[in-house]
Amino acid sequence: MSVGQSGLVVHLNDFLDNNAVLLKRLEYAFGVDGTNFWQNFFLCEQRHSEDKLIYLFTQSQLKYMYKWYNNKKETSEEDVKKNLNLSRQIFFNAPEGEKKRSQYGYYKKRFSYIRYEGYTLSIPDTFRFSSSKTDSENNKKTIFDFFDENFIKSLKDISIQESDHVSVLIEVKKQIANKIFSPRDKKWLRYLGNKISNDHSIIEYCNEIDPRSLS
Repeated sequence: MSVGQSGLVVHLNDFLDNNAVLLKRLEYAFGVDGTNFWQNFFLCEQRHSEDKLIYLFTQSQLKYMYKWYNNKKETSEEDVKKNLNLSRQIFFNAPEGEKKRSQYGYYKKRFSYIRYEGYTLSIPDTFRFSSSKTDSENNKKTIFDFFDENFIKSLKDISIQESDHVSVLIEVKKQIANKIFSPRDKKWLRYLGNKISNDHSIIEYCNEIDPRSLS
């Protein structure tokens, strides 16, 4: 989808690589001292400025990120901790500037994850990375926060097998369209990782469309 054509972009890290791609993203975002960590980690606003964004994770990816991030805060000097806290406050609490409320809400970006209830895949409506009163436009629903240890503990480590990836992505698309926002573009998924076998038409690889590759 070209810049300027409003639609939906769903960003997903490689879920077959044992968090190797995710680790590269975290290390790149941290740099040398954690300055602008979250701004560097969530880069898609700069590259898809006209589109709605869903950052999609697996449960194991969220648990890995939480452990990595907290380890950095616990083992770093005070100036690094201040940088990480400042980045969190600025990035997650800044208003999007959208005046008109839509089905998608005031906020341009959303965070969700692939959840399994037994063998049944589901996509929760949303969760937050730092919820606040101004960010809770639907206060009748429970809003999960990434920084809440209880939320992280509730997640399960479930691996997605390569043989299942096409059916998983099709189900993900269906649930996102029903619950959050319907993709218009044929290739709505931006996948950061190596090509997977039995490639599917809904996947577009970030490494191919963006020269700023992490690989």
